Amino acid sequence: MFLLFIAVIFTLGFVAPVQTAINSEAARYIHSPIGASLYSFLSGTAALLLIVIAVEHGLSFSPETLQGLPWWAWLGGAAGVFGITANILLLPRLGSIHTVIMPLVGQVTAGFIIDAFGLFDTAVMPLSVSRIVGFAIIILGVFFSVVSRSADTHPVKALGWQLLGIVAGAALAMQPAINSRLAVAVGSPLQASLFSFASGTILLLAIMCIAKDHRPYVAGVITAPRPGWTWLGGLIGVCVVVGQTYLVRYVGVGLLTILNIFGMLVSGALIDHFGLLNTVKRPVSGRKLLGLALVLAGIIILNI
Repeated sequence: MFLLFIAVIFTLGFVAPVQTAINSEAARYIHSPIGASLYSFLSGTAALLLIVIAVEHGLSFSPETLQGLPWWAWLGGAAGVFGITANILLLPRLGSIHTVIMPLVGQVTAGFIIDAFGLFDTAVMPLSVSRIVGFAIIILGVFFSVVSRSADTHPVKALGWQLLGIVAGAALAMQPAINSRLAVAVGSPLQASLFSFASGTILLLAIMCIAKDHRPYVAGVITAPRPGWTWLGGLIGVCVVVGQTYLVRYVGVGLLTILNIFGMLVSGALIDHFGLLNTVKRPVSGRKLLGLALVLAGIIILNI
């Protein structure tokens, strides 16, 4: 069963670049990357609501069941929104390579810390020599996978934006642990994920209404013409959030984060190498393959 969980988590990471490509296509029609994120959250919320009604016949808990929840248990949606919005802000300032590196470093580091100290009411996974060595190898593998010797590797002076990228990645690592705690309280990973998506939708709508540059495109989130398949970005997001919320209690935040990252790297490498999803074809170098191998080795060492 544990191997099945690992396979599912890897798959959730593998489809993440597909979701990004779909959301990017929606952004072309809506003329707002934040609007595309809102569209993804909105379609995901609608899909989850239908699933909850069909599978669990609506919300099945009373307000009393939520009493005593820590304040951070409601921040899963905000963590997801922050991670996505930060990446949108980082891309024009740091470039594509560093926009990938910084969140990945944040995700792995935060997952490692959450497990080591049992944060967000998760099970404690004590530090050991093998976990420290595995963590170091994973970080090295991530850099080998996403850093090339191209012009994109120029030094970045905006340290503040780099730190924002790391914090954004940490927020994405915290989201599964937060949602898992809420799922325990409400007795349903599906309903916890619905709350996460709904709160993220409300937050994104507020951001669009406040931001002057994006305010004109609020209506276009619903009315702008776009390919019908763009709603799949939200559905993929639902699968990722629900899957992570359910599985984090069985594998820990650190392993979940690492397997997701490994899935994203493999998927990204395939998309680049074959030019899938209307992307520019960029053959994968031996350097990137070495990085993927190092990430896999780190995962194995981390769990010895």
